[in-house]
Amino acid sequence: TQMNNARRAKLELLNDRIQNIVEELQEICDEEQGAHDGLPDSLQSSAKGETMQNNVDCMEEAIDLLNNAQETITNAKE
Repeated sequence: TQMNNARRAKLELLNDRIQNIVEELQEICDEEQGAHDGLPDSLQSSAKGETMQNNVDCMEEAIDLLNNAQETITNAKE
């Protein structure tokens, strides 16, 4: 049985919202990576630098998970 158009449209809207979140998160991630990369080498390996890099890693993981969610939602519409 195929999904009806109303539910399919709701899933499209949800995927659009997720895409907006991914884009915002990527922007923040890029800013954090830039801030980390702008630190002197001695600070990049400090606790602060490691925390900043961990933040970037976590945001990248979240982006991957959100992209996977979008793909799964797209598959659900079929």
